[in-house]
Order: sequence, then C-alpha cells, then structure tokens
Amino acid sequence: MAGAILFVNVVVTGAMLSRATPAWNDWWFYFYFPGYLVALAGLTLSRSRRLDFIFLAWALANNLIAGSDLFHSEFARQVGIVPGAGG
Repeated sequence: MAGAILFVNVVVTGAMLSRATPAWNDWWFYFYFPGYLVALAGLTLSRSRRLDFIFLAWALANNLIAGSDLFHSEFARQVGIVPGAGG
C-alpha cells in the first residue's frame, strides 16, 4: 500500500514540476517534498511495526507542517495548490 502511495506522489510531483519550476530558495518545495517522500520510502521498505509507526508519524507531521506553510511558496502558487491562486 505504501509503495502505491509513494508511486502516486512521485507521479504527481513530476506533473507539478512539468507545470512550474520551483525557485532555488523555495523552502516549501525543497524541504517538505523530499522529507515526505523519504518518509514514504521508509514506510515502504520497513519490516518493523515500530519503524512503520515512526515513518507514518513522520509523513503525517511533515504533511501537516507543509500545509501550514503552504501560502509562502511561490511554487505552490504557480501550480495552483494555494486556493484562489492559479498558474
């Protein structure tokens, strides 16, 4: 299941990158996207229930924090993630 979620996230991220390129200083993109993908990859490869919970908590926390910081990202505005903005 986590492998499918990781695959879909990589495909969606690739689709967003085909619409806009993040600025070199876009903290939101370069910090939160890779962190989330690493957590999903760890969840996919983990064989320990304890590690599964750690990676799941990491992925959820990363998503919540990224969502709270979303409005500061020019990339998010360009691809239309931010409500009311469009690329």
